[in-house]
Amino acid sequence: MVDDWHWNDLANQNSAAAIIVWWLAIQGIGLLTFPIAFLLLRKLADGGYLLSKSFGLLL
Repeated sequence: MVDDWHWNDLANQNSAAAIIVWWLAIQGIGLLTFPIAFLLLRKLADGGYLLSKSFGLLL
């Protein structure tokens, strides 16, 4: 399994593209879970925006 790196040629050839794709995925998860986090954490200064990304990954 460790030696099978051919399954994702884009990430293997261009690490900057892989980083951007992961960053966009985390941002998307954060935006999708922000309404729930805002309802639960509205007393925080940022309204739960920072924790919404972690919350989304936990879901």
